[in-house]
Amino acid sequence: MDKNMTIADSKNLSSDRHQFIEEIRRREFGVGVELSEEATDLIQVSYNLMVFL
Repeated sequence: MDKNMTIADSKNLSSDRHQFIEEIRRREFGVGVELSEEATDLIQVSYNLMVFL
C-alpha cells in the first residue's frame, strides 16, 4: 500500500475490488443472479435434455 494512501482511499480501493469480483461472479458463474420463473423452467428443461444425451 502506498504510504500516502489514506484509510478512506484504502476502503474505497477495497470496495472497488469487492464490486469487481462480485460482478465477475454474477456474470461468469451466475452467483447471486435472480431468474424469472420462465427462465428457471427453461434452464431446468435444458439441463434435463443434457442429462439424457
